[in-house]
Amino acid sequence: MRYKVLFCDINAEEGMTLPSRYGLWHDPFFMRTVAELHGVLPYQIQVFKGEELIGIMPVYERRRMGLKALVAPIGTYYQGLSTFFLPKTSSNRILLDTITISERIAKFLTDNYRRVNIRLNPGNTDVRGFTWNGVKARPLYTFSQYRDQEPFVIPEQRRHLRRAEKEGLVLKEAYDLDSFLRLQEDLDKRKDHALGVSYEALGRYIDALNDKGMIKQVNVYKEDEIILSAIMLWGGNEIIYSLYIAGTEASYTLGAAALQNRMTLSILPEEIMISDFCGANIKEVARFKGAMGLSLSVFYQLSI
Repeated sequence: MRYKVLFCDINAEEGMTLPSRYGLWHDPFFMRTVAELHGVLPYQIQVFKGEELIGIMPVYERRRMGLKALVAPIGTYYQGLSTFFLPKTSSNRILLDTITISERIAKFLTDNYRRVNIRLNPGNTDVRGFTWNGVKARPLYTFSQYRDQEPFVIPEQRRHLRRAEKEGLVLKEAYDLDSFLRLQEDLDKRKDHALGVSYEALGRYIDALNDKGMIKQVNVYKEDEIILSAIMLWGGNEIIYSLYIAGTEASYTLGAAALQNRMTLSILPEEIMISDFCGANIKEVARFKGAMGLSLSVFYQLSI
């Protein structure tokens, strides 16, 4: 069977009429919103087997001084490769076709770009088709929480949970963009961290996605004040992704981070079964999330 690769502008018909079986990362509205936030161009690499679309990878192109590169915008975090096979397809056929899809995409990348940075999602575990064809794959890590699993929390963090209860902290879902942006800006100043985009642009990005039902905001309140806020990205399926979490300087010792980490799934819609915290690669943050009993997964960063 003949395979072919299509490099698709998401504003073209091929990018606007995707089957519903493909997920959040390829949603044209989501991709356009990410592109506007970061000033990049959104495309899809689509792989066909015969006339059937069997794989899609979203990519974002940046052009500067006549040079083009594929970049990994923080506004999307993952750029997952989605594949689709008919229900009765054998496991070995799925394995072989997945490798072929990766090989075709890898060849397109190496033929057309000298610089590539793409973050696959944790579901893309087989990267051999990329590495066999000149694309590097670096392992990174993320933590996830599962609704049907009871995590074991080490004693230090259980003390933080008791402190949160003693302080009267309350976790609620509510959309309050101004409070989140204030907390994020204060956090960046304390950490001497450059966000990479303006807070005004970040606000427009979050607002646009919220209008489409793609944002959940979970806040920790001390009395009537929000002391910690999480902006979570949701595509309407079983997984939700924590894009941004920001709190006051005192919020950690008050137990706000432990409370948000431990209890967020319990206040979200029941169809959300997995909370992906989008990262486990900063030492201090990773140790905290590990202490909260979260599950560790690997994902891969592709580069040329």
